[in-house]
Amino acid sequence: PRWARTDAMLDQPGPEAPLPGVVYSGGVISAQPMYYWFAQEMARKGYVVMTYDVSGQGRSEGNSTGDAVADLRAALDFFVSNRNPLHRMLDRRRIGTAGHSMGAGAVQTVADHLGRKI
Repeated sequence: PRWARTDAMLDQPGPEAPLPGVVYSGGVISAQPMYYWFAQEMARKGYVVMTYDVSGQGRSEGNSTGDAVADLRAALDFFVSNRNPLHRMLDRRRIGTAGHSMGAGAVQTVADHLGRKI
């Protein structure tokens, strides 16, 4: 998206990398653009942000409700990996999660299984 920071922007004045990150997990009958307001505001506050469509929602493939917990784990794995185009900006020690509806349940389940450490 046009507001996302890129590696080229690291050399410009602004927030110093590495930055904390947050992954947002959406709910049932939702699509990623519904949560851009969250991502934009968090980015303005100095976070690297990722939103995604849960399986079967928005443009994602899969069942209508999918497996939100598995999707969140996969999103987190991608987010902290070198495959993330913003990986150079991300402080992997400061990663948070947030969600709505089904996504909030996935956030709680993943946090419980990881001992609240992601």
